Amino acid sequence: MTDHLHISGLKDIIYYCHGPHETHDKELPSPSQVSRIRSSASLVLVAVCVALFNDVFLFGTIIPVLPFALPRRIDIDDEDVQVWISVILALYGGALLVGALIFGWIGDRLPRRHPIFLFGLLLLLIATVILSTARHIAVLVVGRLLQGFGAAIVWTSGLGLLTDIFGRERYGEAVGYAQTSVSIGTTSAPLLGGLVYSQVGYHAVSAMSISTVTLSVVLALIMVEHKGKSESNGPAVMPKFAGDDEQTVTAEEVSDVGSPTTMEPVPEPPDEQTALVRKSMTGGKSSNRPTYSLLLQSGRVLAAMGGLFTYSFVVVSFEGMIPMFVKDNFHWDSTRAALIFLSWIIPGFFAPIAGKASDRFGPRWIAVGGFLFAAPPLFCMRFITQDSSLHKVLLCGLLTLVGIGLVWVIPSCLSDLSAAAVDLEREHSKDFGDRGASSQAFGLFIFSYSCGSLVGPTVHALPSRPAQTIVPTFTYKLADDPTLSVVGLRVEYPPNGSTPPHRHGTASVIGYVISGSVLSAMNDGEAKVYKAGESWYEAPGCWHRISDNNSDMEPAVLHATFVIKTAVLEAEGPDVLVKIDDEYREGAMEQMGRMQ
Repeated sequence: MTDHLHISGLKDIIYYCHGPHETHDKELPSPSQVSRIRSSASLVLVAVCVALFNDVFLFGTIIPVLPFALPRRIDIDDEDVQVWISVILALYGGALLVGALIFGWIGDRLPRRHPIFLFGLLLLLIATVILSTARHIAVLVVGRLLQGFGAAIVWTSGLGLLTDIFGRERYGEAVGYAQTSVSIGTTSAPLLGGLVYSQVGYHAVSAMSISTVTLSVVLALIMVEHKGKSESNGPAVMPKFAGDDEQTVTAEEVSDVGSPTTMEPVPEPPDEQTALVRKSMTGGKSSNRPTYSLLLQSGRVLAAMGGLFTYSFVVVSFEGMIPMFVKDNFHWDSTRAALIFLSWIIPGFFAPIAGKASDRFGPRWIAVGGFLFAAPPLFCMRFITQDSSLHKVLLCGLLTLVGIGLVWVIPSCLSDLSAAAVDLEREHSKDFGDRGASSQAFGLFIFSYSCGSLVGPTVHALPSRPAQTIVPTFTYKLADDPTLSVVGLRVEYPPNGSTPPHRHGTASVIGYVISGSVLSAMNDGEAKVYKAGESWYEAPGCWHRISDNNSDMEPAVLHATFVIKTAVLEAEGPDVLVKIDDEYREGAMEQMGRMQ
């Protein structure tokens, strides 16, 4: 086995596209060369990577489009849009979770993975067309369910194809390339979806989505799954790892056809010989019942599932919390909140390096090392509390470190999950049957990841910072000018308490800190910490964008004195004194103390 991916099939494609320079006549490839290109490991890897890219790309493009498309195309009332968005996203997750287990088992019962892989892509294409043309909510629901089932098929069968082609020795690196394609899709989908929708419209987003899936279908039709790999029990090439006690044996070695030195398919043994090999490995019998129970009895499988669950839990929960955190604490808009994820996602492009390390040194400690590396920056994020340039830079840096740590997890866990399934196949060959349990193992991967994705958002649902309590203290008309009134409000902050960005209308305000310390910033000015006995002034119309307790351990209390026109106060009531910005109003008013 070579140290690097041998992509001879890709070289052949380039050669026949450009041809030799010394002649004007291009020699057509022979049937054997075309077959070699179509069955090359490089083409299979590209086809699987593009398919996985499409799944996350289709999921991501719909996120920024749904809030606008539902009321315009489906005629959903504005107040029901958020509910239906949650339902539509949940339907996809549920279909993916259930479908992974079902189609994982089906994939291991079929003689080849390529047909079901192609079927999954066709299902994604049909679902994309349905979602693009839907004018009724029921049709949209059907489309999302089909999309979830199609994604489950593509993931389980696609990762199974990589197992068959690359074996244990190179599987981690292959998964690294797949993870990179997923990172590209995750990064580009929301940006392209929102940009194309805003500039061109819904139909352009639909055409873009359909085109990407069509490309995957074309690649799958061109690709040929080699019989010698798919019909043998386990990967075509499975060399012994350092430290393993037993030698891995492949169908090619048993049939004495040799072990390939590249990723290219080896000649298929005669049908009779293949049958004898399979019979010797399975004892002549195979079971058709699901073998998930055997997989779940393995400590290695459970450990890999735990790692995948933890990875998904952390990633999805932070994807939900970070936008709200920077909105509440840094008062960033949606564009800047989206761009901060680049510091989180860019390390994912180094996943092939993580996969190679997993292949070389073993997956277990690579995954553990990734989690241990990510843990300290995750813990340190609790110290990001101020709206300052230093804290913004620190947040970006910590997110980058977390991304660098987590990039080692997926290739390692998937590699160990696949290897554990193959080891179980050798121990229970009769129970696992002719095709092994690779797709079922990857069904458990999708199941673990989906469970983490479902649990993670519950953390995001918790309030990020507690609200203040407002207590009216006095209201007087000025004796020498009854057209003006003076109103006092006592503002009590719990530890880490915060008031959302707000204005005070036409009132002039003096803030005085009674106890603790308060972080305050007006308009575009720098934030400043005010301690007990200090005060500040706010002119009419001033935007009080930051008003927080500067401590997450001790409470703080301030008193605000308002000077406002009596007619305005009597007409609009005390609510005119504090007007929360629109995007924060609904949640904030539920927590604010009632002003009597």
